[in-house]
Amino acid sequence: MKYVKLTVLAFFSALVLSGVALAQDEKEAAPGDAQEILAELTEALELNEEQQQQVAGHLQTFALAMSEATETADDEEQDPQATLGAIKAARADFKKGMMSTLTEEQYQKYEAMIDAIVQEMFEDIAEIKIMDLEEPLELTEEQAAALKPIMGTSVRKLVGILYEYGDKKLTAPKKIKMAKKLKAVKAEMEKGMKTVLSEEQMDKYTAYKEAQKAESEG
Repeated sequence: MKYVKLTVLAFFSALVLSGVALAQDEKEAAPGDAQEILAELTEALELNEEQQQQVAGHLQTFALAMSEATETADDEEQDPQATLGAIKAARADFKKGMMSTLTEEQYQKYEAMIDAIVQEMFEDIAEIKIMDLEEPLELTEEQAAALKPIMGTSVRKLVGILYEYGDKKLTAPKKIKMAKKLKAVKAEMEKGMKTVLSEEQMDKYTAYKEAQKAESEG
């Protein structure tokens, strides 16, 4: 995949994940970061001058909205649901602006660019988890590499579910629905792992997870 600068990666992280910590990083970005993001988008999407001006405006509006949404992130009385709701609104407005500026083909490229970057991020997170499994499961290099997209996709889906429900008041039915979705993602991941690991390794994985659970509860 084409190299993406850290400032651009941080921007897309805030845009797609919309986590408070990531948004805080966006607030602390250097003044030139917006220009670097615009330059990256201009090159990747072949923006004309008019589109560049419009995208620059969308970026500025998004950055301001994210800053306002996370202004109270460190406050003891901060309302996480309200904060996440504001972040979702900022993200939706940015998406609407980009769709109005870009052609259909450009927007498809833009979506693919975001998807590739975010998937790579989650696979990097999964790689850390896989390192913890290498010794207890006696993983080969090939197995570790094969597990990376499986576990990365799982972590991405789990974060997506938490993002979906994070700004909602969780009534009993919603809690049940959320729990079912989380359980389904876990089951899908383990199904994928079974295509890579032996039956003995899966037994070791189950034992490893149970030991971790007992340790956290103890």
